[in-house]
Amino acid sequence: WPLRACATWACAALTACRRAADLLLATFPAQRSILAAGTHHGMAATSVLEPVVELYRVTGDARYLAFARYLVAAWDEPGGPAIVRTLLAERRVNKVANGKAYEMLSNLVGLCELARVTGERPLLDAALIAWQDIVDKRLFPTGSTSQHEVFQDDNDRRATMRLSVGETCVTTTWIQLNLVLLQLTGEARFGHELERSYYNHLTAAQHPAGGDWCYY
Repeated sequence: WPLRACATWACAALTACRRAADLLLATFPAQRSILAAGTHHGMAATSVLEPVVELYRVTGDARYLAFARYLVAAWDEPGGPAIVRTLLAERRVNKVANGKAYEMLSNLVGLCELARVTGERPLLDAALIAWQDIVDKRLFPTGSTSQHEVFQDDNDRRATMRLSVGETCVTTTWIQLNLVLLQLTGEARFGHELERSYYNHLTAAQHPAGGDWCYY
């Protein structure tokens, strides 16, 4: 019976995910641009990209792939974050929109997943450019990034308490980005950064009692 129960829960979870996605499809862009539904030039709203791609992989429903492509295209709408275009041209994450780190990294994870299912190399190239820029100019020696949740100027690695470094959301999405790049390329450099961030930042951010997490 445990296996039957697991199957039932999995089916229910997938149904719930599809209903949530179908609501997104019915709303954006039919009623309004998704950029208007979130902050940071729309990066917060379009960070649903990764789960939408995952839903396409699980179901094979072409509507979800089309919606994922819409999310990426929305980045280039007026006022949008222009994530891929800016990374390919500027090669610096702090030049993308307002530099908000967590939302941008979440979108890059989704971009990698889209590259996985479509084989479109420019999508992966943009994520690799972002990764290299972070490692070269914005990563603390301990393995996380950002001050006050934002990517800073080149080589600004000041790390005082007042600067609120290494937001745990940034740490988590940085780990996710390294994981998906490791899966896509098999290159050990991504595993190295994943482990460094995990041991020095993610585990360190957990409360010793195990029931809470530090914001920074």
